[in-house]
Amino acid sequence: MEILIIGCGNQGLAIAAHLSLSGVTVNMWNRTGDNISDLSQTKEICSEGVICGVAKINKISSNIDDVLTEFIIITVPTIAHNDIARMLSGRITANTIIVLSPGRTFGALYFSEALDFSSNEALPHIFEMQTIIHTARKMSSNKVHIYALKNEVLMASLKTESMSLFHLFPQSMRLYIKPVNSFIYTSLGNVGMLLHCAPTLMNIGCIESERISFKYYFDGISPSISLFLEKMDKERLSVAVALGFSLESLQCWLCRTYSVSGDTLYECLQNNLAYREIDAPATIQHRYIFEDIPCGLVPLESLAQYLSIEVPYTTLIIDLACKIMNVDYRIIGRNINKKTLYYIL
Repeated sequence: MEILIIGCGNQGLAIAAHLSLSGVTVNMWNRTGDNISDLSQTKEICSEGVICGVAKINKISSNIDDVLTEFIIITVPTIAHNDIARMLSGRITANTIIVLSPGRTFGALYFSEALDFSSNEALPHIFEMQTIIHTARKMSSNKVHIYALKNEVLMASLKTESMSLFHLFPQSMRLYIKPVNSFIYTSLGNVGMLLHCAPTLMNIGCIESERISFKYYFDGISPSISLFLEKMDKERLSVAVALGFSLESLQCWLCRTYSVSGDTLYECLQNNLAYREIDAPATIQHRYIFEDIPCGLVPLESLAQYLSIEVPYTTLIIDLACKIMNVDYRIIGRNINKKTLYYIL
């Protein structure tokens, strides 16, 4: 099997190393050639942590035509999905498997819209992951540290028939994926928008200080911030209920995904050994804001408004991000429209 990994960031390096070390032939693409110069020369990724070894890469390029395959895993931030979709248009077929890792909120839906396919062409098989499989950080252009592998990461597709292709996924991926029958589970199950946005905004002083460094989850999510996240979580769950879906809480997700325990969300976060190693962002110009606000909280709020559900805590965080970053994330974000509602409802 030959798989293309699009993106050479934290997740790109982690999943490429994991698949290669399990015997899969891996190609890689990155938009900027300068960022993959070392990797291009060595065609090796040094992986440490829960997966150790030197992974061999088959091909790597910033020219998509050099590395294209029929099985593609997209690991770039979701704000780049439109660009990737336009790049792939005309190069893929109805048999192509595309995995958005992750999709964030309604990723498969918006990615399919961005593909320039005519009305009489069949869309490829587009899957979205609830979150990434690996808790990992890129140490250099060809080195990654994998802290943990998540249990039963939910995966869904817009086309229910696509789920029959799950057996084509590499065994090393299937071990950590749980297929579900609706993308509502994966999209409204997007926990990144809860864990990333509010804590980053509430720790701006420490993030922007040159004198302070801290562990993002372990130090940055205090008991009070955890309580705030629980209120945001209830808003997310209420939107799911209005659509007829029962989703697990953020606390339950942590317990299941990382095999941790705790009576509160704060205790679960503190008991997660993998989170104790993750550094806080060095700047607020970070994907925790520019990805998770427009591709996470904005579509959640937009859908809530359509359903006449008040989500004041979610709205507060979006408002705060817009004011601090001087960006109208509602304008550039994934707003719900008539076409998207057709699939959601």
